[in-house]
Amino acid sequence: MAETPLAELILYACPVGTLNDQISAFFAASLAQFGPNMAHNYMTHITVTGLFHDVPESIPFYIRAIEESLAFVRETPDASREDEVTRNSNGDGPPPTEVFHNEPLATHAATKPVENSSAGNVSITPLRLLFSSKFHAILYSSPTLERIAREFAARAKDSATRADAIRCKTDLHISLAYSFDKSQSEGLERMAREMVDPSANVSWELRFYQRFENGLDTTWTLHKVWSL
Repeated sequence: MAETPLAELILYACPVGTLNDQISAFFAASLAQFGPNMAHNYMTHITVTGLFHDVPESIPFYIRAIEESLAFVRETPDASREDEVTRNSNGDGPPPTEVFHNEPLATHAATKPVENSSAGNVSITPLRLLFSSKFHAILYSSPTLERIAREFAARAKDSATRADAIRCKTDLHISLAYSFDKSQSEGLERMAREMVDPSANVSWELRFYQRFENGLDTTWTLHKVWSL
């Protein structure tokens, strides 16, 4: 009997509202004018954890771990990291480490930090738009979101069937475009600046997804959503 394939699981923070509408319109317009790039393969999101793999029967275990982590972080604020948002918003924090292909970064006019939060009091602060020759994004700071990821990884560490570690992300960003032809960079940047305002109205949802890949076809199952 063939073994059941492991489920590919991931935790995202996804925008809801005007910002998401703007980015969705940008994705549609950039696809029509420039053709597909890797950002078109995903819903609009901030990656909270990397993909990890476990048996499908483990999914309720992870949902409980996420819920426990959210409750813990909301009940125990981490005041020691409150100054991190201010430090990063001034451009002093570390840039993303895994998405720039060792290229010089071409940063542009800073976006005025605006704390976007919802009823759950999880602040996710836009820092600035960033454009390089292969990657365009909105950079964010959210010490609380990072805490949620760490708490989740700690609570989920005892799974005996998971194939790999849960990697907590710290280079928080929404990808607008990446892995495109360098000749398209200026046009995509111009379009993003015209269509996307990082300080637009937004609320956030924490979403637990399972990814299915079948050749070139990728589909997603959304297992649970929490308002942040």
